[in-house]
Amino acid sequence: MDPNRFLCLRWSRQSGKTLVVSVLILWTALTKPASHIAVVAPSLRQSKYVLRRIALFAEKLPRGRVRQIQKTRIDFTNGSTIEAFPNNPSTIRGPSLNLRWQREMMAEFAEDEESFFPLKLITSAIDQNLTYLSLAERVQARSLNVGVDFGKHHDHSVVAVADLDMTSKIASLIHLHQFPLETDYGTVIGYIKGLTERWNKVTRIMTDATGVGDVVTSDMKKAGLENIWPITFNVQTKTDILENLHRMLAKNQLKLVYDGELISEMNCEKFELNKTGQLIFSHPPGTHDDRLWAVALACHGVRFAASLTEYHPFAATGRNPNYIGPSFDMRRLRPGASTYTPRPGDPGGVVVHGQLWCWFCRRPVLTRPHICEKPPN
Repeated sequence: MDPNRFLCLRWSRQSGKTLVVSVLILWTALTKPASHIAVVAPSLRQSKYVLRRIALFAEKLPRGRVRQIQKTRIDFTNGSTIEAFPNNPSTIRGPSLNLRWQREMMAEFAEDEESFFPLKLITSAIDQNLTYLSLAERVQARSLNVGVDFGKHHDHSVVAVADLDMTSKIASLIHLHQFPLETDYGTVIGYIKGLTERWNKVTRIMTDATGVGDVVTSDMKKAGLENIWPITFNVQTKTDILENLHRMLAKNQLKLVYDGELISEMNCEKFELNKTGQLIFSHPPGTHDDRLWAVALACHGVRFAASLTEYHPFAATGRNPNYIGPSFDMRRLRPGASTYTPRPGDPGGVVVHGQLWCWFCRRPVLTRPHICEKPPN
């Protein structure tokens, strides 16, 4: 826990749970110097009751550990404090506790200037009539895009499914499953295989092929799973994937279930610019963003599926005077340019001084697979 932040714990009516909470609070105060812990209960009397339970243990500590014990506050020599408060935001809010108070006690998500997904943007996408579908339900004749984020020891494996309405071009998050830590990757693969066999039609499966994800993705292919599109995470691909999710939310092209855990993960995702002007994403210590990336990957697949329905024929030679990019007239390739043999699922293109440019949409190919805005027939 960050020693500069408060730990806010709810009061429990059950004495057994109160005992556990009291020990946890005391342990945190002793092992985390300069911790400021607020015991919050529906009334001051109840919070003082918890504090008295903590004081009973504190009195038995060796000398030199506790500085002072009061009715509503305990001070420790390591700079930690434990203080009792009533359930009243006007008396408890402060510079260090304000964020935690809103999240835990008032069921609100405090806004953060560094949040890549502002709360207003997320809540605007929530559909109160939308619920997650279980694997027992049949889903057929739809364009389903699956996003898979792998984790095991410190992060979770998560599977997300976005359903794209080909008429309205609006996608809905219809399934989100997070596996417990230490879940074997074989179990995750089996889950996805069962999903694809029961639900039709799964258009593509977008996987995080970074690190161990590359091996797991290969195992998925060996298991008979098709339409797998592995994505290697780096600064460019992460930016591309999250910007697409942000754009879908801003354009009302995505509907979300009211899911507190997902909302929290999305709202906690922070961004900053590095020295080269690139976006760097992170999440606060003690939090996860596995759900976020699974959903973002599923929406990454939705983008490609939606672009296929928007194709309009056009001439692929010559130069667009309004677009800054290389000419794709194969009769006059620029110095340093060469043809490009496309990978499966990629369009053709040319390489100009080491940068691949798509033949069809005339844009630089930054991610694999390339999401072409004007794919060929």
